[in-house]
Amino acid sequence: LLSNVSDVYISDPSTSFIPGSLVEGWITAVDIDKERLDMTLKSGKDKKAKSLEDLVEGSVIQANVKSIQAFGVFLSFLGLSGLCHKSEVSDEPFEDLTSAVPAVGTPVKAVILAVDTERKRISLSMKKSHIEAASFGEAMDESSEEDDADVADDADDADEEMAEASGSDDEEPVAMSKANEVDESSAEESFDTDDVPEEPAVKKAGLKVDGGFVFEDDDEDMLQNIPSTAGAAAHDDGHSSDSDGQTAGAGEKGKKSSKEKREKKRAKIEMEREIRNKEEALASSLDTPRTADDFERLLLATPNASLVWLRFMAFHLSLSEMGKARALAERALKRIPPSEERERFNLWLGYINLEAHYGNEGTFRTLFERACLNTNDKELHLKALLALRSKSEIAGYIASRALKKFRGSKKVWIAIGELRFGNHELGTARKVLRDALAVLPKHKHLAVISKFAQLEYKTGSRERGRTMFEGIVGNFPKRVDLWSVYLDMEIRWLRLHREAAAGEGKAGEEEDAASVAGIRRLFERCCALGFLSTKKMRFFLKRFLEFEKAFGDESGVEAVKERAREYVSAKME
Repeated sequence: LLSNVSDVYISDPSTSFIPGSLVEGWITAVDIDKERLDMTLKSGKDKKAKSLEDLVEGSVIQANVKSIQAFGVFLSFLGLSGLCHKSEVSDEPFEDLTSAVPAVGTPVKAVILAVDTERKRISLSMKKSHIEAASFGEAMDESSEEDDADVADDADDADEEMAEASGSDDEEPVAMSKANEVDESSAEESFDTDDVPEEPAVKKAGLKVDGGFVFEDDDEDMLQNIPSTAGAAAHDDGHSSDSDGQTAGAGEKGKKSSKEKREKKRAKIEMEREIRNKEEALASSLDTPRTADDFERLLLATPNASLVWLRFMAFHLSLSEMGKARALAERALKRIPPSEERERFNLWLGYINLEAHYGNEGTFRTLFERACLNTNDKELHLKALLALRSKSEIAGYIASRALKKFRGSKKVWIAIGELRFGNHELGTARKVLRDALAVLPKHKHLAVISKFAQLEYKTGSRERGRTMFEGIVGNFPKRVDLWSVYLDMEIRWLRLHREAAAGEGKAGEEEDAASVAGIRRLFERCCALGFLSTKKMRFFLKRFLEFEKAFGDESGVEAVKERAREYVSAKME
């Protein structure tokens, strides 16, 4: 069998095995009546394969790319196979899944998100942020069980604050939790889900620091049995927002609004989960269709599945049958009922993508205007900008149309900024920021400036991005989430610069050392913020320690540990 040819996936065995060559294998079964042997050429490592019950959610694994589908990537590890949905492939946006995933057979790292023993399915994530978070959690897993309970409470509070932050586009963004990552559906509702940690809601029961800052076993005795600090939570709560009057109004109206936002958030996540389950079930139940008849039979079983219709359209395009692909899209729009809003939206987006690549500008504009009348036009503008950024003329048309209809939306301005930065139009991108600040209300300025500062770090000027962040944290020093994003951008730049400057010699080493010193000073500024609660201080100290281990030296590591001990001693007094 093809699955027994090698430890890694091989699509064409003839390229790896020459007839007459000597190979070593294992006999797995013997059929005396048919005089047949079943063999495997695997190395025997799969004898140690785990069962689904042995897998631990949140653990990091080494896997191999087994196959790449339109909805995600199948990975094989330890004799098992799991699916990494396309929304969990990368932190960075991408147009084509094949460009974001290594070739079939390539070893990769992944995190186990969920294990369904009943349906025998494993959900995985290849996002770098998830892998780093999982690795960091394993490395720092010396905290007590009481600490773990505190972190669980923080995650629950973070979910509620994320729900408040992801309401209508007119609300001011709320800080997001780095430890509590959310899926791609929430990325549109916040100004950065990749980098921004949430400022967790403060519990009213008092502040506990039991078992915190356990960096070594010999430090544990000193750090245990620290009394709770009465009133610290109340003190921290008093500083949870800035003094510039940006806090939302209290009262029954505010409570009702927060509840509605949470319900909207949960409904959106549940909808995305249902779509993912449908795609996984569709992928596992049927083989890949190879002819038009195969697709027709598949459509009889799943007539409302936009994924099947889109794959059928791609099949016709592969045969240069543009007319048939268009006719199929029109047929699908008539077939899928209006109640299936998400499926129809996916179909409209695929149809627009088809016209953008194979039609002309006139047919594209006609179809795009028609689509805006029949689906969520604001979301369609945002998704189309992301998918068609390589088509400069079409993307420019969508951007100008979006600004005319949604001029007061910060999401639209940010999407256009990402488009301009992605195409390296730096002057135009910076003009977009100036125009956005002139149009948007003041309570939306902070989210827009923060996002554009991150884009400067990624594709523009680091110095300009640093200047923007210094202005932000200077005006809003109590926004812990903004400090954390600033740190993320500096560390990310340092990591990429170190990889790129590996062969520059002494000049590269000097710039690298200067960057390390600058980030160390930034960490020290964060740890010197007098209003930080114990948990927020622990968050920064743990990140500081990880930074010193990755980019610093032993003296830096010891300095962070000593700072932690001094902080704990001060809390005990």
